[in-house]
This record gives sequence, C-alpha cells and structure tokens, in this order.
Amino acid sequence: MVLGIDNAFDQCSWRSMKPDTVRKYLNQLIEYRGQVAHRGTTPGDLNTRGIRDGASWLTRLADQLDDLICRHIHDRYALWLGNPVDPNATELDT
Repeated sequence: MVLGIDNAFDQCSWRSMKPDTVRKYLNQLIEYRGQVAHRGTTPGDLNTRGIRDGASWLTRLADQLDDLICRHIHDRYALWLGNPVDPNATELDT
C-alpha cells in the first residue's frame, strides 16, 4: 500500500470480521463489480439489500483505512490530520 503502510488490511477488523475475512469479502465485492461492469450479468445473490450491505461494509472499511493512514502519518511525520469523524480533534484518541 502507499505511504509505507504494509499489510494495511491485516490491521482492519471489527465485530465478526477478522482481517482474513475482510480480504475475502473485499475480493467478493470486486468480483461482483467485475461481473456487472464487464459481463453485464449480476450474481444470483446480488440484490438491493446486498448492494446496501456492501456499500455499508465498504464505508466501514474506508473509515478504518482512513484512521490507519492518519495514525501512520502522525506516527511517521509527527503530523496529525485530525479525526475524520471530528474535524475539531487536535490529538490522537488513545
């Protein structure tokens, strides 16, 4: 990954979603996207709820990656970019 963060996905997890499951689910979403965009087909289990769940999951993953990147930049360059959830934050939450 960019910015010198190795194994970023290994640092992403949440309730019932371990890092290896994060990778598998992301790969599944990428495969679904490829089927829709390049083949014009939809996987049998893809429906409106599945799309909403996938979008929600991607938002959670993006939030975790954003936090990871902010912490990495702070640790490496002594620069705090602020908490994306709280733009008024001035310190790392520990």
